[in-house]
Amino acid sequence: MKDEIFEQQNAEATITMAASNGAGHDFLPRVAAQYRELHPTVRFSLHVTEQESVTQMVRDGSVDVGVTFNLKIDPGVTIMYSRRAPLVAVVDRGHPLRSETVVALHDLVPYPLALLSPSTTNRRLFDLASASESRTLEPVFVCDNPDALLSFLRGSDAVTLLGKITVLRNIADGDVITIQLKEQELGQRNLQVQTKAGRNLPIALTTFLEFLIFALEASDI
Repeated sequence: MKDEIFEQQNAEATITMAASNGAGHDFLPRVAAQYRELHPTVRFSLHVTEQESVTQMVRDGSVDVGVTFNLKIDPGVTIMYSRRAPLVAVVDRGHPLRSETVVALHDLVPYPLALLSPSTTNRRLFDLASASESRTLEPVFVCDNPDALLSFLRGSDAVTLLGKITVLRNIADGDVITIQLKEQELGQRNLQVQTKAGRNLPIALTTFLEFLIFALEASDI
């Protein structure tokens, strides 16, 4: 009981989060900043890591909340929110494909591909979808940081595949254009907000989760 009381009191001051790169490099920090405008006494600690590590940290209680892309349900966590988060093709605003609304993977063959590392759900879905292509689609640039992929695109005819949540700020700034992908396999992942299964959530954490979920609902991801 003492441990639970301490945990609830401590959560009033600090909310710990883990997130995969797509949600953690830009979206979550901005949501945290917006939340602090309403609740200035709250502090945040964010760990940006691989998808599996996010769920593991939530499951073992290392963090209060996880935001990650997932292809399955883990029994050790409670899913507070889940939403389809398909991959899209991302190109520079001057790219030859900029006027297209939908493209297939074979349409990307003429262009250099920049992709995330094979450990990500993003890359796994790409590898699954591209396995049926008659021509091999091989990336020329691989990195586990989406900002590096976007820098590689800048001013070139390269293409990358990301979730929209990763590039919301870039879209708003007019730096990149996103294009829907035809392959159904590339839409088979969910963005999940996770907490530890069976945990009695403190009021401060519940309030933040409501704010976070509202922000996700209001965003085109």
